[in-house]
Amino acid sequence: MLSMSPFKFKAHLFCISLLLFFAIKIKAQDIPTPNQIFERYMQVSGDFSNIANTRILMSAEPINGNAMDLITIKDSTHRLYQKITLYEGVTSKKKKLFEVIHLYNRGILQKIINGKLKIITDKSILDQFYLDSYIFSEMAYRNENYKTVLEGIEKIK
Repeated sequence: MLSMSPFKFKAHLFCISLLLFFAIKIKAQDIPTPNQIFERYMQVSGDFSNIANTRILMSAEPINGNAMDLITIKDSTHRLYQKITLYEGVTSKKKKLFEVIHLYNRGILQKIINGKLKIITDKSILDQFYLDSYIFSEMAYRNENYKTVLEGIEKIK
């Protein structure tokens, strides 16, 4: 059993009381629905319907002392190219340790691991790549009639 000093217990109780006090002050109608949040996001971000394709290039923080590159290219017709390369060491990208390429084309997924081709037929993986193939995942949730649930509110300036 955990033991807590009386001071810490009172401090925790006070914090919980404050949270409950402010939580009760929020009216249900003041909390936006997930769809309202999405609609507002679309308003401030602009109209995505004219976007033909997108390319994302990312170099990640070292993983176990090795550098990693991630390239993702998507288009508006549910095609996706993704290449993940892991290199030996942090500073030099001369020696590849591992490379995986995903080629998704409207329901067909090919995975190439270190040059060896594998066709993926697992429906759950194909469904995930279908959603990932949207240029913006927010469009996928809306177009595929996914149910959205608000899990919290965070104010971003």
